[in-house]
Amino acid sequence: MSQESPTPAEVLRQLQSRPLCIICGRPSEAEAIATELGALNNPVSGRTVDKINDGHRFFLGSFNVQGQKLEYYITSSLRQGIQSFAIHASILFHILKPRFAVHVGVCAAFYEVKHEEGKEVLVRNLRDVIFGEAAFNYEEGKWEGGDGGDKAAVFKPDFDLIRVPTGDMQAFAESPGRAHYHYGDYISGSAVRHDASVAFKQARANVARNTIALDMEASAFLKLCAYTGVSSLGVVKGISDFGDAGKGEDPNAYADALKKTAIGLREWVIHTIPGVKWELNEDDQKGVAISVGYYDNFVRHVLDAYSMGLSPRKKVTSFEKLPLQTVRGLKIVMPKNMNPEFFAEAGQIGRIMREYKLLEVDIGNFNFTRSLYYKAGYLIDFPRTINSLSQAPDANHQVELFGKRLKQKQYFSSPVHDSDPLAELCRWEDFMKWLEETKVEEMVLPKTVNTENGTAEDEQVGKSAPFLEEKSSSEPAVATQKILESNNAESSQTNGNHARAIEPSNESSPRGADLPTVLQSVDEEEIFHFRLLEEKF
Repeated sequence: MSQESPTPAEVLRQLQSRPLCIICGRPSEAEAIATELGALNNPVSGRTVDKINDGHRFFLGSFNVQGQKLEYYITSSLRQGIQSFAIHASILFHILKPRFAVHVGVCAAFYEVKHEEGKEVLVRNLRDVIFGEAAFNYEEGKWEGGDGGDKAAVFKPDFDLIRVPTGDMQAFAESPGRAHYHYGDYISGSAVRHDASVAFKQARANVARNTIALDMEASAFLKLCAYTGVSSLGVVKGISDFGDAGKGEDPNAYADALKKTAIGLREWVIHTIPGVKWELNEDDQKGVAISVGYYDNFVRHVLDAYSMGLSPRKKVTSFEKLPLQTVRGLKIVMPKNMNPEFFAEAGQIGRIMREYKLLEVDIGNFNFTRSLYYKAGYLIDFPRTINSLSQAPDANHQVELFGKRLKQKQYFSSPVHDSDPLAELCRWEDFMKWLEETKVEEMVLPKTVNTENGTAEDEQVGKSAPFLEEKSSSEPAVATQKILESNNAESSQTNGNHARAIEPSNESSPRGADLPTVLQSVDEEEIFHFRLLEEKF
């Protein structure tokens, strides 16, 4: 049976999950770099990637950085040139959102000689590699003068040097043992030049004296990194010529320069990126966004009310409360197969409620009341808010992100009193298995449940008795008693008349008991309101 092909949305996520983008100026250069790095046999066509131009190709690979796998993709502009590169790279950065990016390829170098032992030798040779983190476009400026006749117009450049620090790139390139690596600034233009010496002379005299490389994309790449927030690893390019009439005389210089570039790139990346596990930033995903609202507006209100000692109330008979000590926590049930449309129809949930006798309850007060279900010691909710994800191209993945982000929230991740967290996320299959197990246990357990009004039959509550554990049963009651004792003590000290008012009396109270008994029977919600009024006044 053949493996099912990934969807365009899934392929897009695969690229987005890779922290490093290696981008070239030409498709052929990307292929050459991929060949040298061993990534040629793992290509991805732009036709299979959601939101990406069909003409793009990606080669997938990874570096071993201090025992951690650093995954990358190699790609390129669809056409050589500073304008085309700026457009294509900006679109890729916007869609793929890489954490790091590095621009690689070939360049022309500044021809320079030095004297050693009475001989002239080149400072930089063909196939050497130039590392840079600053560049400018030497064609920016304006033409002035000229009369259309003998008087020629004069070009006045307006150089804008872009410098994006990458760390210790200079120290890396100039360290002992790396004689074929050089560090310097780039100049970029929109055309291939055979008079590079003119451009170098002007640049070194007026802008940056360490300008040693000429290409067509470096300034655009660095400016994109500066404005998009992508962390630049700089420009790494092999020397294929000197931008003079001798360009092309060495037929192997271009291919060899790309090979040396790939080697230098690998060394530089492993040197500069720490060996940590990089995770995709998914904060802007819709599934993450609605999980925040669901947690803040539902989960937190439910468990805050529970933590303050408020008992769940049966929805059909709101005056009848479930014993707080029977509630262990909250189960959030995810839809079957992570399909956001699974909860779209209320009948789906209604069927489960009837078949397994889930009890509808409310918890909280006033505008903070929330409705949900109760079964065998747990409050239960089916988050129908995820129905809004059904129109997303990667709907199932968005549901997974919804659950993933929920699990990072406080009530899901922080244990209470050395026990499990109050909230848990349940896969549909696990939830149904739990319901079946509970159903079997109910068949052998007495169908009675302790309520605040005594012991009564209740077929819907089911497996409650086993959860009346001594460890947790008294916490809300103890808290309530302490509040009462504290209030009585404070009142006795500050108001003598009030102290006399609560002394035993022969008169009957409204509930047929003396006043202290009335106070002792006040439920948790009344105490909660009492405290709110006390704070207010």
